[in-house]
Amino acid sequence: MRYVVLGASAAGVNGVRQLRKRCPEAEIVLVSKDQEIYSRCILHHLIGNLRTREQLCFAEADFAKRYRVNWRKG
Repeated sequence: MRYVVLGASAAGVNGVRQLRKRCPEAEIVLVSKDQEIYSRCILHHLIGNLRTREQLCFAEADFAKRYRVNWRKG
């Protein structure tokens, strides 16, 4: 089975996690306009110097490798 997930937001990332859990052998492609996974909901924390850019990331550093995802960035 092949799946295409659009967007690397919280919904997209959690969708990939659930697909991998339920379909271990599936081919999963994640398509995102962004180069990184980050929380858009707390971008104001970055602007207000309350968090660093790295602290906006809510996914594992090895997310694509760990979940065997073909991530199409940008």
